[in-house]
Parts: sequence; C-alpha cells; structure tokens
Amino acid sequence: MQNYIVYVDQVFLSNLFINYLILWLTGLFSEVKSSFFRLMLGAAAGSFYSLALFLPGPSPLFSIPLKLLFSLFMILIAFAPLPKPRFLSCLGMFYLISFSLGGFLLGFIYFLNNTAGITVSQDLTAIKVYFWPGLLLAFLAAWLACRAGAQILFRRFQRLHLQVPLKIYMAGTEVELTGLIDTGNSLTDPLTGRPVIIVEYRALSKTLPEKVKKLLESGFTENKFNVRELETNSWATRLRLIPYRSLGQNNGFLIGLKPDRVEVYREEQMIVIEKVIIGVYLKSFNSSHTYQALLHPNLLAVA
Repeated sequence: MQNYIVYVDQVFLSNLFINYLILWLTGLFSEVKSSFFRLMLGAAAGSFYSLALFLPGPSPLFSIPLKLLFSLFMILIAFAPLPKPRFLSCLGMFYLISFSLGGFLLGFIYFLNNTAGITVSQDLTAIKVYFWPGLLLAFLAAWLACRAGAQILFRRFQRLHLQVPLKIYMAGTEVELTGLIDTGNSLTDPLTGRPVIIVEYRALSKTLPEKVKKLLESGFTENKFNVRELETNSWATRLRLIPYRSLGQNNGFLIGLKPDRVEVYREEQMIVIEKVIIGVYLKSFNSSHTYQALLHPNLLAVA
C-alpha cells in the first residue's frame, strides 16, 4: 500500500483560502458587509477546526451538532451582529455556497483527470494534481450559479413584496396597473412637495382626452408645451411640471397630472392616497412589462 505524506501547513492554508472564498461569497450574495480582517478571522477559525482531522482515533468534533456549531461560529465572527432573519439568511447562503463549491470542485477534478483508474491511490493522485485548477473552475461555477440563484430569489421577493396593484382615478376615468415600490424614486412636486408616481404613458393613454395626449406627446418629443390648448379644458388644472435628472440629461422635465385619488392594495388592505402626482413616462420600464408604475418609497407613509 502506497503511503502519502500530508503537510499540515498545506491543509491549513488550502482550507483558509477556501473558507475565505465561501465567506466572501456569502456576504456578497446575502448583501451583508464585512471587512477583510473579519472574513479572514472566520476563515481561520474554520481552518483550525479542519486540523482536528489529524487527531488520533474518532473525534467527537466531527459530529453533526459540532459541525453546525462551528458554522455558526464562523458566521458570527465574519458578520455579527445581525438581525435574526439576516443571520439565518447568511447561514443558509453559507451552506448553499459550501455544498455548491464542494460539488463543483470534485466534479471538475474528476473531469480534468484523464486516467481510468478507480483505486483510492489514483483518486488521491488526481485530487493532488488537479486541486487548484479544479478549485478555480469550481469558484467560477459556484459564483455564476449563486448569482443566478440570488437573482431568481430577488425577482421572486420583488414580485411578492415590492410589486403592488393600484388604481388611479382621474376626471371620471379609472386605470388599473401594477406598481413597483422603488427606493430610487425620490421625485416630488416642487410646488406642493407631494410624492410622484411615475407611470408609463402606454398605461394611461386609453383614458386620456385627445388634447391631453397631444400635449403629452409633444412635450416629450419637442420639449415644449402648448398649454393654451387646454385653457377651456378641466384638465388644465391638473397639469404639473416635475424637474428631474437622468443619465445624460441634467435639466429635464416630466409632465405630471394631479389625480383625484390613488388606491394602493397591499397586504390585503386598500390604502387611499389623494396627495400625489402622476408623472407620465413615455417609454417602458422593462421589456417584460411586469409593472407599469414606480411608486415613491414614502408614498404609503404620506397616506
């Protein structure tokens, strides 16, 4: 039987590197900030734990309760203090990344190995030869997989918690659409300070009078407003101009309309909002058209 020499320092350093990658990815996809020093301390704690492998005889340190305890210890060192939900999220992400990275690592090692042997000695040789190339490929694969998974979970969270149905009532008309609570929307009416709901023109156009639609379309395309056309129209009192900044344009104006009221449906409750302005946006927010309005983050508080 062939003997193998295992160097403790190599085991410690390789585990330190892997643990750091796992903790770094955990913080990245859980959106929890930490420092290089704390991540390294957490990784070092896990590396010292791995050295228990060299203790003679069966060790209780590798029992399932102690494995869970050391995982908690690593998360606490790297990211504490955290609220309980965020801590559990970090712990779940830690295990997801650990299992993904370990599975990808073994898979790539055997994929890169071009020998046909199935003996223990040949397996150990393959791991020794292809460990670092396999780890690099496993890291890239785990990063891509976790990134895709995090995006899927975020879209699901967005759909369940940030997207809300709403109705806009204006001059006897009613529009039903889906809105997204957007923390990036800080627009307010400069005259009244009312928050602005930005709505796609496409979602409103069917309920607007022809003169109003003509005014809105000319305002977007020509950056001028023929307000006199509405002097005898009740919609003239609803018109607002909302200054805004966007990419490549510092001094733009968004045409706004004052609704009679807006009803927002959230968590099986209807919230009626009257002090609000509807900003009309000519383009679409996203290609899938899953929402047609961007709600001001303080909108529900105003109600």
